[in-house]
Amino acid sequence: MAATVPFNGLTDSTSKLIKEVAASSSATVSFVNGSSDVVFDGTFDVYEVIYINVHPATNDAQFGFKVTTDGTNFGVATTGTFNYDFNNEAGSSAATWGNVADYDIAQGTGLINIAHSIGNGADECCSGRLIFYAPASTTFAKMYNYFTTGYHASDIAENYNGGGYVNTTSAVTGLQFSFHSGNIDAGTFKLIGHRT
Repeated sequence: MAATVPFNGLTDSTSKLIKEVAASSSATVSFVNGSSDVVFDGTFDVYEVIYINVHPATNDAQFGFKVTTDGTNFGVATTGTFNYDFNNEAGSSAATWGNVADYDIAQGTGLINIAHSIGNGADECCSGRLIFYAPASTTFAKMYNYFTTGYHASDIAENYNGGGYVNTTSAVTGLQFSFHSGNIDAGTFKLIGHRT
């Protein structure tokens, strides 16, 4: 497969596009090691999923991910933060960067929010990246962080950022993306592996 843009100063030869998925009325998009040519193991030190123009079928939908250690059951206990800032189209309502406790997760097994209240208007979507570190480790909890920009259902530009850890010393073998309600109407997902 073709090399990707360098990651944090790494050369092209250390980054590889593993799999690209185009969602179309999809309940979920998954990347599971050993399934459909996906590699998600100790082959790479860092895995990154870039999600582009992810559009919900349902208005005002939360977007996020879950992880698996066995390739089947998604929802391993996770603790993480959710931070954001925003500005509306009229310029009359804005917020500086801050934590949103309602979207934090503390040993939760549900959807790990990486964007909230995305609109389903024809031009509304979210895009960003999730970075996942050393999923094959059997010593440490698994660290992740994310950076997302979204078009809120109330015509607001929002930026979301956070991170945390998946609280398991078992190897994480896959990721699954979805909205909290309704399908992923459209969107492109690219799984990239990086060697450090």
